[in-house]
Amino acid sequence: MFNFLIIGAAGYIAKKHIDVIYKTKNNLSVIIDTSESVGYVDKYFPNTLYFKTLKKYDFYLKKNKSLKIDYFVICTPNYLHFEHIKYAASKKYKIISEKPLTININYLNRLINLEKKGIAINTILQLRHNKKLKKLKNKLKKDKIYDIDLVYITPRGDWYNKSWKGNKKKSGGIAFNLGIHFVDILLWLFGNILEINIFYKNKHTMFGNFKFKNASVNWLLSHNIELIHNFKNVKYYRKIKINNTYIDLSDNFDDLHFKAYKEIIKNKGIKVKQVEDSILITNEISKMK
Repeated sequence: MFNFLIIGAAGYIAKKHIDVIYKTKNNLSVIIDTSESVGYVDKYFPNTLYFKTLKKYDFYLKKNKSLKIDYFVICTPNYLHFEHIKYAASKKYKIISEKPLTININYLNRLINLEKKGIAINTILQLRHNKKLKKLKNKLKKDKIYDIDLVYITPRGDWYNKSWKGNKKKSGGIAFNLGIHFVDILLWLFGNILEINIFYKNKHTMFGNFKFKNASVNWLLSHNIELIHNFKNVKYYRKIKINNTYIDLSDNFDDLHFKAYKEIIKNKGIKVKQVEDSILITNEISKMK
């Protein structure tokens, strides 16, 4: 059994992590969040220690050196990920960070160097664990050209733009908040992107085209709640069409964190070097007009 610490425990995504820690029969020793809205944790781990800040946690550690943490889980706003990775590395914790590892590409080499020094840095890009995408990856032929349409609509309400997620300096914008998921799987499936075109872009919607050696991908990315009204009886629309075959990226979406954790615990998580290109490409489309 491993002991976990989660920073950013009051956030939406942290609930998925805590549920998985519980289901994998591990222990949540510590939660850290400036918000006090963390009472839901009692349902899973009633003995978890709570701290408002890392500073208060550090103060506790100095007096309680027997506290053992194996994994440091980062569910904080995107712009804080690198600083929290650095802190966890200083304690020699194994790290699990929500995507993206960083929204500042200048930090990538520093993350790679931490990894070279033996710090285990794992990121969550759960679509790589989708069974249908894994099967597709194994079936792809290098000598065949693929025409692809990818629509990735994850609607968000008014709160979204008024929170840190709507602040590009803190989130990296829609590209880093949502787009990195499909950028990562496309690179994973088809290799290097040869050409990037952006046809339309505002703060909540983007569409464009990626050219690969053996694939052309037309894509639409949005969190505009109005767009989902074009589809009947769905909360999300996340589908990829490859040569007239559809794969629903929403299938078992919530279960993919569980699969990610199982791999991480077996030391088979997604590492920095494996997502370096995804971060660089996402950064590029984030800055394009």
